[in-house]
Amino acid sequence: MAHAYAQFLDAGLAIVAKRRKSATEIEAMTVIGEIRGKNVLMVDDLTETAGTLTAAAKLLKKEGREESHCLRFHAIFKRFGHRKTFEIDY
Repeated sequence: MAHAYAQFLDAGLAIVAKRRKSATEIEAMTVIGEIRGKNVLMVDDLTETAGTLTAAAKLLKKEGREESHCLRFHAIFKRFGHRKTFEIDY
C-alpha cells in the first residue's frame, strides 16, 4: 500500500520501522530511506493510543524532515489517543 501511495503522489518512499517489546511498548524505531529536507506524509493503518505516531513524528523531525502531515485509517482511540493526535508536532 505504501508503494501505491508513493506512485500516486509521484513521491519517494521512506518507512519508519519499529520493533516492539510488547503489544503496548516500542523498543526501537528507525527511518529507512532519506527524508532530510523533504515533506513527509505519515500513513497509519490503525491508531489506538497514538504512541507510535508521536514517536514517529519526533523521530522524523530529528532526522530533518521539512513539513509533516498524517493520514490515519481505522482510528480506534483508547485512553488519550484522540487528544494526543492534536498535540503531535507534525
